[in-house]
Order: sequence, then structure tokens, then C-alpha cells
Amino acid sequence: IRLEALTNEGAVPHDTLNIPLVYYPDKPQSTLKLALLVPLNELPTQDPNGAFIADPVTGAPPLEAAVSESGWLTGLVDGLRAGTRSGLDVAVAPTPRLVEEVAAMSDGYQDFEIALTEAAASGPQQARRWLASLRSLLRSPKVQKVLVPYAFPDLPLLERSYGEFAGSEQVERQIVVGQQTLGELLGTNFNRSWLLPPAGRLDAATVDGLSLAGVGHFFGSDDSFQRAATDPARAGCPEESQSFTCPVRISTTTGAMRGYVSDPGLQQRFAAIAEPGDDRLDLQRLIAETAMIREEAPTPADRVVQATVPSLWRPRPAISRQLFEDLARAPWLEPVTPRRGLEIASEVRARAVVE
Repeated sequence: IRLEALTNEGAVPHDTLNIPLVYYPDKPQSTLKLALLVPLNELPTQDPNGAFIADPVTGAPPLEAAVSESGWLTGLVDGLRAGTRSGLDVAVAPTPRLVEEVAAMSDGYQDFEIALTEAAASGPQQARRWLASLRSLLRSPKVQKVLVPYAFPDLPLLERSYGEFAGSEQVERQIVVGQQTLGELLGTNFNRSWLLPPAGRLDAATVDGLSLAGVGHFFGSDDSFQRAATDPARAGCPEESQSFTCPVRISTTTGAMRGYVSDPGLQQRFAAIAEPGDDRLDLQRLIAETAMIREEAPTPADRVVQATVPSLWRPRPAISRQLFEDLARAPWLEPVTPRRGLEIASEVRARAVVE
């Protein structure tokens, strides 16, 4: 759709806006499978003494606003719950450090000015409510739990900073502490078989360390894999197309791992939504992008595309709910958990990570 704003005389256009319109008169016989991963992450705001650093403008810790009734973290979890009720199958990856800070906030906390917030105040109540909502979401059979290293570290940098052996020990420690933290605070087990490397960043040393630590499945960014201009696999799966949409397999020194490379086009659309601006228009473009990917190869019923929501996305609650409900209801899409996506896909291509 093309919208134009004209002068009163209708002669001079002031501005033009192009909006993608997706229209399917009937539900397609074959659908595009979408394996969506939603990280729940925030920058740490609690100092080593246990005090929460306050925002200089509001005077309150940013995490307090995030878990409030109108906060973005509350909106994400509530939007996911609404999406699952509408038919959304999804993977959720809460950062253990974030969950730990919200749990500390739920017990009453100090801000940067060392002013004690009593347990009866709204901040701790909202934190407790958010944790309860998250626990409820993770119990849903439509949600696959995905483990994140404890503090959301850059794993390749961690490997290089500590050296070959000490680096792998640090990665292992992040995984172990992350599992323990989530188990204790959320009352549910996060199996290390599925792991989100922060930002999808991987290299050869990292995947070897993860494989040794018992990780069997991953989510990688497109930049983490070697490029070969003459490789037809770069064109897409299972047929050549503009989107690289199939799951992948990588070899390690101890065996192999399977997982996903996030579709670059979808990641760009998610990044646009994460930026301030035209939220609803960016959301419409994201939905249209999934339809275009489906139309590249409309016949196969085993085509799987993966996308990861930006890890520091702070959407308005209304946008969160709209996104997850739209993905659940789009007639050309079938949301699946990543685990289910690997079962459906007819082909898993071999890829090599960067050195």
C-alpha cells in the first residue's frame, strides 16, 4: 500500500509511506515453520554490595521499571503467555544473572542512595509477580527452555582471554552456575543440551569447549560461520532461494552439534523493531518478511527458518503482545519449538564455524 499526504489542492505531495500488505484469501496447504527464540536479558544493575544503581533521571533502578505493570520485561512475558494461548510454540532463554537480580529485588533492596526499600513496597511485589509469571510461562508445553551462560558473556572472547584450557573452564563454570541459578530460583531444570551463545557468537575453540561441556544444540549468528561464495548451500535450504533457512550441523573435535543459523533478513527486521521509531510499521514489515520467505519456496512442508529476538530489546508491552499473537495467527506460518524444527526438517546442512 502506498500512502501519500498532499496539499489541499492535491498537487504537491508532502510525504509518502509504503506499507507492506499481506493477504492470503485461504490458508496455504504448506506452511513455513518458524523456530523463534526469545532471550530475556538486561544489563546488570546490582553492585557487589547488593545495592541497585538508580537511574539518574527517575531515581529508581531500571529493573524496577522493567518489571512494573507497564514495564518491558512484564510486557515480554505477558505477551509470550498471550502468544502461546493463541497457538505460538516458542523457545525462551532467561539470563540467569537477570533472574537472580529480580529475585534479590523481590526480597526488598537498596538503591544507589542506600535507601532501604521495604518488602511491602511496589518494587518487590512487582518483582515477585514477574517471577511467578515467568515460572508459569516456562511450565507451558508450548515453551522450550533454552539455557544461557550465567552472565551472558561473549564466549569467544572468554575463551581467548583465559587461554585454551582455562577458557574452556570459564565457559563450563558459566554453564554450571547458570543451571544452578535458574533451577533454584525458577524451580525448573534447564538442560544444557540446548544453549544460546550470547549474540549467537561462535568460533572453532568455543564450539569445541561447548561440545566438551555437553552442549549438543546451538543458535548461531550468520557472522559466526565461514563464507564460501561458490558454496550452493549459501543459497538456502532445502532448495536454492534468497534465504538460508535450514538447520545446520557443525563438527567438533569430540563429535558434532546441531542447531540453527538465524535468518539474516529476519534478524534485520527484528533489529528495526528494537530501534526507537515506527514500531507498528516495523512490525508489519517483519510479518511481511516471513510471508516473502514462505513464497520463495511455497511447496515444501519441511522448511524451517529460525530467528532470535534481540537480547536487549525493550519493547512497549502492546508491541510485544502484537508480535507474538501475529506470529501465532499468520496463516502461512507454523511456529515450532527449535527441538521440533530439527525433527521436521528434511535436511540439515554441514557448516563450518570461523576460526
